[in-house]
Amino acid sequence: MQFDVCPQFEKDFKRLEKKYKTLKDDFVTLKKFLTSTKHPNNYSSFRIDNLGLSEVVIKLKHIPCRSMKGKGSRTGLRIIYVYFEKEERILFIEFYQKAEQANEDIERIREVLAKYK
Repeated sequence: MQFDVCPQFEKDFKRLEKKYKTLKDDFVTLKKFLTSTKHPNNYSSFRIDNLGLSEVVIKLKHIPCRSMKGKGSRTGLRIIYVYFEKEERILFIEFYQKAEQANEDIERIREVLAKYK
């Protein structure tokens, strides 16, 4: 599985990494998990439909972060990514915490996909 990140995702990640020191290692673990599953869409994620896009856009919830002791996988962290099945590639688009942002940024998803198709 190949992983790509857009510049906006990198910015989101750096902001959250300042808050949660283990996030870099936790993200490596997440990527290993996504590589090991036959299809990244699993119990803790779901497809975002009604975007008018042919690509599979997925919202991943329940992301464990060791910096948030006692929270387990109920950290409120969310990752939005696109899964290109034929290419076996994931493009990470957005990373946020539910407490700071209610939902994914639809415009950002469309803009990023227009650049990275």
